[in-house]
Parts: sequence; structure tokens; C-alpha cells
Amino acid sequence: MLSAVPYAADLIALRTVPPRVFGTFMSVHPVPAALTGLALLGQGAAPARVGRDRRGDRGAGREQPQAP
Repeated sequence: MLSAVPYAADLIALRTVPPRVFGTFMSVHPVPAALTGLALLGQGAAPARVGRDRRGDRGAGREQPQAP
């Protein structure tokens, strides 16, 4: 239910604003989310962690051969 509110707001905005404006807004949307997480929760995003999976390598989802 909680995710339905932003989804509905996005659908309403998509119908009322030009696609270029909506696309720009959606591309910068993670920035306020990261700043909110930093301000309210004290969670920071270190540059070394962005784009990495739990093993610490790039390309999440690609199988890496295991050493015997």
C-alpha cells in the first residue's frame, strides 16, 4: 500500500507534465532520496559502494568462476 502512493503520483504527473520534464525529474529522483537518507537516517552512500554487489565486484548478476 505504501508504494501505491508514489506510483499513483508518478502516473498523475506523467499525464500532466511534458515527457521531457517527467524524464528529467525521474533521472534526478535518486538524488533527493539519497539526501533524505543521509539527513534523516544518517545513511551515506560511499562512492566505492555504488554499482557493486555484495561480493564487492562490478557486474551484479554475472557468474564468476569459483576457484577450487
